[in-house]
Amino acid sequence: MIVFDCTTASFWSGHPTGINRVVEQLGKELIRQEPSVALAVFDDEGQCREFSLETKELGRALEICAGDLVVSAGSNWDYPDHHARLLKLRDEGIKLGILFYDLIPILLPHSFGPGFPPIYEKWLNESLKNCDIVFSISINTKNDIIKYCNDSGIAAPSIYPIRLGDEISISKTPPSIEIAKKAQEPFILSVGTLEYRKNHVLLLNAYRYMIQDLNFIPPKLYLVGKPGWLGHDVDFQVANDNVLRDRVEVLQGLPDEDLQLLYENALFTVYPSHYEGWGLPIAESLNYGKVCITSPKSSMTEIAPDLVRYAHPLLLTEWTDQIMFLAKNPEVLKTESEKIISTYKRRTWKEAADQLLNAIGDRFS
Repeated sequence: MIVFDCTTASFWSGHPTGINRVVEQLGKELIRQEPSVALAVFDDEGQCREFSLETKELGRALEICAGDLVVSAGSNWDYPDHHARLLKLRDEGIKLGILFYDLIPILLPHSFGPGFPPIYEKWLNESLKNCDIVFSISINTKNDIIKYCNDSGIAAPSIYPIRLGDEISISKTPPSIEIAKKAQEPFILSVGTLEYRKNHVLLLNAYRYMIQDLNFIPPKLYLVGKPGWLGHDVDFQVANDNVLRDRVEVLQGLPDEDLQLLYENALFTVYPSHYEGWGLPIAESLNYGKVCITSPKSSMTEIAPDLVRYAHPLLLTEWTDQIMFLAKNPEVLKTESEKIISTYKRRTWKEAADQLLNAIGDRFS
């Protein structure tokens, strides 16, 4: 039996995003593809119970036996008691598999609040030392894990990259009047948590430079995302900088139908992140046929290197050059968008689930 651990996702309320979205989408496809998979949570007493991702209800108790495999894809570093329970399963002969998203708290510890990187590294160390199989969401994360193991004297486990799904579900709900009005004027879109690592400050400075020093008025820029680690008060800067106030706007808490409309109507998208485990907004942009300017770093070079434009996350003029070029050359933008529409292959969650199941079969055959 394969038990897909939904414990951390069971604590989530509302529309799933980020890691919780991965758990939900993978879990639903795994039980469709493989009868031996059970979705489950572990309660405070350590009992394993069936769990429905549709209704969020618990079912019957599950007896996990030696030789069974528990696969966990949740944010277990935030739940140390649950993490300890998973590690203890191996004492009973139960195999453990973990999906790793990134090693960013180790590689860029300055991009998180005080105290978090040591918590993450403790979880990382214990997980790597006790895994029977490791999954990563990119080749870059796999390589980061191997390097970390080599540097830390840990025997690297078997690591299988799993490319996540990026298919989009079209909302039938009409967008809000406010967003529909915003979408009528030309604009550039950037989607991502407002945190240091996503590098929104570079975009703000690029806009300041274009307006003040290059005498170029760029299209309006919409920054869509919730506040995150060390966000440099991006929303405060936008609201209080006379140069930016009419050119940049922060939008938070948008429902799917509003975000969908923005993607559909954007001229192009920008994503200047310093480092990613994958970079879903890049794939989302391509799904909508939109050119994306992004960083030539980490996994961002894996998604579709022939279909995106690159600018270094520390070199402001590379960004201003790219933004101004696309804004001034609509025919080039149209041609590149048409190429994306005709050639980009969306990744389904079924394909991601199949890849995970094939990896399990390869590892334990």
